[in-house]
Amino acid sequence: MNRNAVLALTAFALTAALAAAPAHAGVTLGLKAGITTSQLGSSLGDLKWRAGVGGGGSLAVDLTPNLAFAPELLWLRKGSTFTSTDVSFGGFDFGNIRTGIDLDYVEVPLLLRLQTGAPGSARLMLVGGPTVAFKVSEKLTTDGILDTHLDTDEMETLDYGVAVGAGLRLPAGGLNWTFEARYEQGLADVSKLPFGPDLKNGSVQALVGLEFPLIGR
Repeated sequence: MNRNAVLALTAFALTAALAAAPAHAGVTLGLKAGITTSQLGSSLGDLKWRAGVGGGGSLAVDLTPNLAFAPELLWLRKGSTFTSTDVSFGGFDFGNIRTGIDLDYVEVPLLLRLQTGAPGSARLMLVGGPTVAFKVSEKLTTDGILDTHLDTDEMETLDYGVAVGAGLRLPAGGLNWTFEARYEQGLADVSKLPFGPDLKNGSVQALVGLEFPLIGR
């Protein structure tokens, strides 16, 4: 699936959701940001979780009073770290060297949001759906006696997966605050290397958002 196909699919999903929404359905536009921890999951046991940040915009279209289609456009940092201990070369001792790979993505989650309670009240949320992401940068860094920062291209540009999570939506002064925790599992092997295990992105995200009602609710 190439970039144009994904963009066309996203536009179709947004159009279909708006068309399926009942008359006078609530529509909100939002901003959100938060922290992530991520790991390139594989059979290599020494790949560790790394911390990052992310954020972007969201749209929520009510399909029923308790179900909404909630696509997002996010920038997220993912990747992994690992530490080599007691590194020596040519008779020189370099000590411990921590290596990290930083993967920056523009991601489009296409989520369904199930909400409890009545519009205008505090509401619990369950969210879930597919995600599609495009890599925009990739860097390899090392920390220790040797500090390096290298642009690399060893990971695939396109990634896709699924996300599930839960949260709380609180009304405040005509706006809505949202607090969410999510787990996202990549389904694609993002490694370009012709050898070694499959590498798949996994991410835990804690996001805080502010939603602005455009129509109704």
